Amino acid sequence: ALFQQMKIIQEELKNKEQTLHLSEIAMKLHEIVSQEPIAFIYEKISLRYAFLFIDEFQDTSRMQWEILKPFVNDIISSEVKTGIAGKVFIFGDEKQAIYRFRNGDVQQMLEISENQDIKKIPLTTNYRSKKYIVDFNNLYFDHLKEEGLIGKIYKNAIQDSKNDGGCVSLTTIEKDADNQTYNKVVLSKIKYVQ
Repeated sequence: ALFQQMKIIQEELKNKEQTLHLSEIAMKLHEIVSQEPIAFIYEKISLRYAFLFIDEFQDTSRMQWEILKPFVNDIISSEVKTGIAGKVFIFGDEKQAIYRFRNGDVQQMLEISENQDIKKIPLTTNYRSKKYIVDFNNLYFDHLKEEGLIGKIYKNAIQDSKNDGGCVSLTTIEKDADNQTYNKVVLSKIKYVQ
């Protein structure tokens, strides 16, 4: 009941102040783009900007990508109009697709990366983690490369690290026979510390 009351107050404030919530902007833009003949807006923008960088693409929703696609296509074809070859750079990591609550869709990133016309540059050096952690991840994810969507994500996930050291500890929690209590079972502990 409290949530519903807050929602009513929020709607009243938005109407009074003629504002949109941040989460509604993509929906509104998508409505406009799909219903209005506004290709000239994309064309005008692509005449001004020859390069587009999209970072954290793994968290981009289908709706956001539908809004960006005409702009991307205009930039790529902008050389005819401007004499400068337009380029679009998309940065993302399927393994980091964590914002499903924002409708991020890892599948669309895989679709884009499977496009033969797109040059892909995998980053094979991990600068964040120590060597033994990266080595463990390589071994672990190697076992997943045959598993459907997860397999596609981890197919080319092998990395190296220049940072020696690291620590890995694996633990599972299993139910007792009575299905009420849990036991912590240490599968293995691998410690490498420098």
